[in-house]
Amino acid sequence: MNAIEELVLPYLKLTFRKDLNILIGRWVSAVTAEQLFEGYIHTLAFARDKKINLWLMDMRLRNVSTQAEKEWFLKFFIPKASENSHTIHVAYMASPNQLAKFRELYHTDSPFYFSKQLVVNFFVKEQDAQEWLNTCRQRLLLG
Repeated sequence: MNAIEELVLPYLKLTFRKDLNILIGRWVSAVTAEQLFEGYIHTLAFARDKKINLWLMDMRLRNVSTQAEKEWFLKFFIPKASENSHTIHVAYMASPNQLAKFRELYHTDSPFYFSKQLVVNFFVKEQDAQEWLNTCRQRLLLG
């Protein structure tokens, strides 16, 4: 049995680590709005198919979202992600600049609850992101 499953797009690589039960998504370049939307749709479908609720999304190489892309995320992606029966926890890997913009936008240093089914947090260090996801996993296991 293969411990890793992947879906590779020209601008996004999705890896399911079965041993960790984590979806790792790495944006590998700047993207157009259409690619951003498509990438998130593929990510959600891949995660649902594999029943993965813990995501590590590396957006450090991706361009900053435009206002229209942010609106699409809020109006389309969040409602779709919120259809999940279990909460999706997303740890975003961000540059220090991206992290500062997130904190300014949402006025928070802690996880942000877009809905009961979608919780996101931003990190500069991948180890911190992994630790947060492990904490989320423990809470899910305790029910």
